[in-house]
Amino acid sequence: MRHKILYAFEAAERESDPEKRRAWLTFVVVGGGPTGVELPRASRNCDDTLRHDFRDIDPTDARILLLDGGARLLAAFPEELSAKAERSLLKLGVRTRTGVSVTGINSTGVDIHTAAGNDRIGCGPSCGQPESPHPRGQSPRRPCRREARQARPRHRPARSYDRKAIRRST
Repeated sequence: MRHKILYAFEAAERESDPEKRRAWLTFVVVGGGPTGVELPRASRNCDDTLRHDFRDIDPTDARILLLDGGARLLAAFPEELSAKAERSLLKLGVRTRTGVSVTGINSTGVDIHTAAGNDRIGCGPSCGQPESPHPRGQSPRRPCRREARQARPRHRPARSYDRKAIRRST
């Protein structure tokens, strides 16, 4: 993930068009669970150290959006903790949107559905690339015993006692 963020900053540095630069500096995080809340926080902490590495952009100008389909962030935790996490994200400049369903992600942005209707959030070309090399971000699945048994070849080599019997007869 760090590689993608750094790549987006470098691409924004090379970009001369302000609209395309803004798209490269827009990051969308989908999911308001513990990992989804921690990722924008970690990237904002990274911005302070990168501030002096770029001439034409300021990493603190990056727009980070956190989208969640539920009514609040960190739904598995108490409401007080959820509210505190949202306040701390707002202090860091992370915009949060709850009650939002992501309907599509491609190289130009993220399609969302809200109670008000459909919307599109434009972001850099790296947003359409999944982090996981597996389809839909799933980890590779090991076959169960039944599937593994079916995958075995049906023919078997001659048994050792059959070979011995052939050798003795000659």
